[in-house]
Amino acid sequence: MLIRGVKKDMNKNKHFYWGPERDEYSDRQTVLYLFDHLPWLDECQKIIDLGCGVGNLVKKLIDRGKEVVGVTYQKSEVQAGKKKHGIDLILADMHDLPFNDSYFDGMVMWDSLEHCTAPYIALCEARRVVRPGGRGLIFMPGQDWQDCRYHLIVLTQKQMVHLLKQSGWKLERLADKSTKTKPEMTVYEVVNDPNYKPGFKK
Repeated sequence: MLIRGVKKDMNKNKHFYWGPERDEYSDRQTVLYLFDHLPWLDECQKIIDLGCGVGNLVKKLIDRGKEVVGVTYQKSEVQAGKKKHGIDLILADMHDLPFNDSYFDGMVMWDSLEHCTAPYIALCEARRVVRPGGRGLIFMPGQDWQDCRYHLIVLTQKQMVHLLKQSGWKLERLADKSTKTKPEMTVYEVVNDPNYKPGFKK
């Protein structure tokens, strides 16, 4: 499964702009809308949770009989996952995943893509490690979360649809969870369809 380590220690990067010390420690017990959409991954046996926090969802999916790998770049979350759940989370960067191509059947990015320095690259890496025909589940919070200090960019629906096209993910369902106070809050159910040819206007 593992073919390479993270190429560079982010804390030793000469031009370091963003990293775990500026990001959020995540140990949420309840996650908005998540369990309404988990059935999308029922057909997936090997699942990668990208930006998994301390592994609460990882543990729940393991208890359901799934083979699950949780990825975080927070050392404290890896330690907490071991202590709290007895699971070994992977310390890695979503932009450079240390896994073989097509290893997983499904992936989850729940409240994590908005923490990425390069969402397009993170989506491409997720697609690389998910087999053809595999599925993905992505949640993007509403625009009212744009001014959160942990978030780099909260993508609108149009921006997300465009990035999914560019990264090769076929959008099967866009579930708009918007409210008057939380616009553009959305769940994206996607598939890695090898025959997918995104259409662009120009």
